[in-house]
Amino acid sequence: MLLELLEWSVAIIFAIFFLTQVLVPMWKGIPYCPMFRKKRRELESELSEVKEEKEVAAIEEMVAQEKEELVQRKRVNRKMLTRKTKGEV
Repeated sequence: MLLELLEWSVAIIFAIFFLTQVLVPMWKGIPYCPMFRKKRRELESELSEVKEEKEVAAIEEMVAQEKEELVQRKRVNRKMLTRKTKGEV
């Protein structure tokens, strides 16, 4: 009795797997076994997020460099103005 129940359970599980992973994708025209492709989609999503974060970090670094250059230019301009007002030029 228990062995018979186990056989039916395995057969039903196999049928469901075959239906959802082979027949339905074949009918819809998509790749077989989409269950196994889920990890790939997650990894591709994570990769795109990491690339975006990397781009943001690069832009933030460029902004910081530009700000530093601006501060240095202001310092140079102040020094030149103080020299001109003191008559050192």
